[in-house]
Amino acid sequence: MSLIARILLAAVLLFSLPASAEEIVGKVVGITDGDTLTLLTPQNLQVKVRLSDIDTPESKQPYGSRAKQALSDIAFGKIARIDVHTTDLYGRSVARVYVGSTDVNATLVDQGAAWVYRKYSNDAHLLDLEAAARNAHRGLWALPEAEQVPPWEWRHAAKSEAIQAPSATQESAAAPTSNDFVSPGSPARPPADRPVVSVAPAVITKGSGGHHGACNVPSDLDSRGHRCGARAASERPGGR
Repeated sequence: MSLIARILLAAVLLFSLPASAEEIVGKVVGITDGDTLTLLTPQNLQVKVRLSDIDTPESKQPYGSRAKQALSDIAFGKIARIDVHTTDLYGRSVARVYVGSTDVNATLVDQGAAWVYRKYSNDAHLLDLEAAARNAHRGLWALPEAEQVPPWEWRHAAKSEAIQAPSATQESAAAPTSNDFVSPGSPARPPADRPVVSVAPAVITKGSGGHHGACNVPSDLDSRGHRCGARAASERPGGR
């Protein structure tokens, strides 16, 4: 094989290898919740980190505050190394986190402070750790079974409930008002603070006889628009 052929083969093999994860080292200066922390790099840059493969209870969910404390106990104020897998929609680095030789993600699962995030992880070792923690009733697995709700299901339920519950403004807008459309067949009702007034329509009757047209009742108008018995001023004696 010629030298050029060997170089081309090496180039093909090089570019066919999977890209290695980005590695960042820094000090953990903030804990947002059980699976989110802030790393301060030597360049004084803050990196928001979402721990990969796991999902911890939300802050308002049972065991949420204890999961946050568990992460703080392991990592806060310590030098950590993160292997970045990707960046999520919120701009956070999704990463496996290590403090010394401690795999933080795996430790949280082993302590019963986190679930394996099945939608985003196929790590068999983490699944084994979760099963062991559940069997030993560690952490959140000691909660009543009804409170052992996966965080992704809890978030979905909370979002659905928020969508279905109308706000006070929506309820006010939904309340019927006097200006609302009345559907066909529904009796129209006046506002409660207005009395019902019945108004008889004016009747104009064209007469067949008489100079001004016949009138049936005194309130009728004749063919010239005059009330019965009334005559225009120009037609009255001495009128103008």
